[in-house]
Amino acid sequence: MPAVFGLALLVAPVIGALGLVWHAEFPLIELVCILLPALAAARGATPSVRGALALRWAPARVVVGALLFGATFWYLNAVLVAPILAEHTSESDRVLAGALAQHTPLAVELLVLALVPAFCEEILVRGAIARGLAGRFGPVAAVVLSSAYFAVLHLSLARALPTLVLGGFLSVIVLRTGSLVPAMLIHALNNGAALLLTDSSMAPVVEALSVRPELVLAGAGAGAGIGLFMMLRRR
Repeated sequence: MPAVFGLALLVAPVIGALGLVWHAEFPLIELVCILLPALAAARGATPSVRGALALRWAPARVVVGALLFGATFWYLNAVLVAPILAEHTSESDRVLAGALAQHTPLAVELLVLALVPAFCEEILVRGAIARGLAGRFGPVAAVVLSSAYFAVLHLSLARALPTLVLGGFLSVIVLRTGSLVPAMLIHALNNGAALLLTDSSMAPVVEALSVRPELVLAGAGAGAGIGLFMMLRRR
C-alpha cells in the first residue's frame, strides 16, 4: 500500500504540468492519485474490493442521520473551529480562491469540489486507510491516524483543524456503520454548503444566518446531535 500511494504522489506534479483548466485538473488528480491507488491497494489485499472498502448501502436510518448531520455539522465546524487558524492561509488556499473567482458555473463547482472529493477521498481515507488501520491497530488509532492524514491531504493550515474534526467524525461513523455511504453524503454536503455560501446568489441566506447566530448555532447543534445518534445507535 505505501508503494502505491507513493507512486501517486509522483504522478500529481505531472498532471499539474499539463496546463489543464482547474475543473479538469482537480478531478483528474482525485481519480488518478486518490481513487485508483485506494482501489489498487484494496484489490491487492483481498478479492472483495467492495467489502474491503465498505462500499455497501447503509440502512435508511443511517442515511437519514447522515443527511441531517451533513446539513448541520458544517455550520458548527465553520463557526466554532474554522476561525482558530483562519488567518494561516497556504498556497492551496490561494489556488482554491483563485479557482472559485473564475465564475465557473455553480453546478460544475459542486460536481468537482463536492461530489468528486466525497467519493474519491472517502474511498481512500475511510475505506482503505481507516478500515485497514482498524483491523491492525484498533479503532482509536484508526480514527486518529486517518483523520490526521485527511487534514494533511488538504495541504492547508487554515483548514487543518476543521478538516481534522470532520475527518474524526467520518472515521467513527464508517467504522461503526460498516458503510462508506454516510461519510460520502456528509462529505458532499459539507463541501457543498461551503460552495453555496460563497456564491453571490446565496447572499440573502448568509445574511439571514447572521441575524440570530445563537439560534442557528443551537439548531445546528441539535440537528448534528440527532443525526449522529441516528447513525451510531445500535438496534
